[in-house]
Amino acid sequence: MSYEAAIFFDNDARQINAVKCLCPLVKLVKIPESRHSMIPFNDPHFQHLYPEYRKNPYFQRIENIETADAYDPHPGIQHTHFEVLQKWLQDTRGTKRALIVDWDRTITMFEGMFLFPDISLEDTLTYLVGGPARLDFLRMFFLFAALESVDIVILTNNKLCPSSAYNALVSTLLPGHSFKCICSAFSAKGHKGRALQMDPELKKLCGYADACVISGGRTRTRRRIRRRHQ
Repeated sequence: MSYEAAIFFDNDARQINAVKCLCPLVKLVKIPESRHSMIPFNDPHFQHLYPEYRKNPYFQRIENIETADAYDPHPGIQHTHFEVLQKWLQDTRGTKRALIVDWDRTITMFEGMFLFPDISLEDTLTYLVGGPARLDFLRMFFLFAALESVDIVILTNNKLCPSSAYNALVSTLLPGHSFKCICSAFSAKGHKGRALQMDPELKKLCGYADACVISGGRTRTRRRIRRRHQ
């Protein structure tokens, strides 16, 4: 059955525009961001926000591998976006709906990630989303949507997306909830509008145009390339 309404959260303005061009019936929410660069682990801002990371096994592991991470101090879904979601849910009640969410710097506060088989998914997720308080908030965010019978879709260009390890990580974020992952880096060469246009359940919200081009593209850092699950 095709979706009659969808809302899409992403930090990348070019991907927001790509979806706007090809899928005009999808409501779009641009997630703010402040930087796209590596930040040293000894940066005072990072240490002030995440003193509990000293005990996090994921952080302890990457601190032995790297000296910095692709951290953005002000990205991701926040409480103001929960208010946007609530309003959309009220406006679309009675329809078949999808909540579509990007992964890197929308759910997480980092660009890319490692997945270590000997480190728990809960510890990994806690680090990536910015600590236990934000993890609780995100679980509440998705639970609220699920209780309104909204389907959850993760739409991401993260190269780990097709792996069983990535799906297990998403399951850890969404315990007890069903979800679908659309790996747009593979299905649509990174074009999220085209990925939605190709999806059997979401294509009704899209047109037939094929002229929307994402110019440039995010610069792939060494960190991003290395973060592939083997």
